[in-house]
Amino acid sequence: MAVLELKSNRSTVHKRKGEHLNFNDSRAVIVAPSMGRWEACQSKLAALRESLSAESNDAEDDLIAYLTDLKSRNTQAENKIKQTEKEALEIQARLDSQTSEALAACHEESEFLFHLQSELSQRKADRDTLAQELQEYDDEIYSVRDEIAGYKQEISLQLEDAESLEGMRKIQVPRMQQQISLYAMCTGIKWDFAQERRLAGTADVPSQQGLRQFSIDPEEHSSFEIANQLWDMMEGKESSKETHSE
Repeated sequence: MAVLELKSNRSTVHKRKGEHLNFNDSRAVIVAPSMGRWEACQSKLAALRESLSAESNDAEDDLIAYLTDLKSRNTQAENKIKQTEKEALEIQARLDSQTSEALAACHEESEFLFHLQSELSQRKADRDTLAQELQEYDDEIYSVRDEIAGYKQEISLQLEDAESLEGMRKIQVPRMQQQISLYAMCTGIKWDFAQERRLAGTADVPSQQGLRQFSIDPEEHSSFEIANQLWDMMEGKESSKETHSE
């Protein structure tokens, strides 16, 4: 009986079909002296080789299928990564654009806010100036009111004085008019009060049976000289010191 011993590594799937058999090794095969048995042994060896070859092909097919599936998954993963990177770049571009727009808007709003703050400061300064001017106006109004009150009081006093003078005038003027009339009747002199700063009027001269006009400058004559001129005129005498007479 022939004994067949085979040394192989079934876990190694990368060897070619039948490469794990070494028929030249004296330990691998013990041949029986019978030729019939030898042929039977070769037949069994051939069957065994086909069986091992079929198993090896199945293993290779499984490995190829696994590698193919792995490659397909790897390709899908790479495509997914590329798609994700593309989407990420698009998102980043949109974010950059939105960030730029936001920064521009923020810059514009900052400038607008700066202008508003400047205008607000100017308005506050104007308000303070107006408030100061208003306070000055109020002080001036109070001062004017005080002055008006003083003027009113002064006017009231003057009105009282005027009323007092008017009362005196009502008493004195008729009396003076009466005295002047008496003087005119006695002296025959009628005074002309229209000529300011001069003693002027007309005098009745009985001796000449007529009226004489006179105008004397009181600054050039003393009271005594004026009285003498008037008496001389009333008596019908000529006077060289008379300023003007007719």
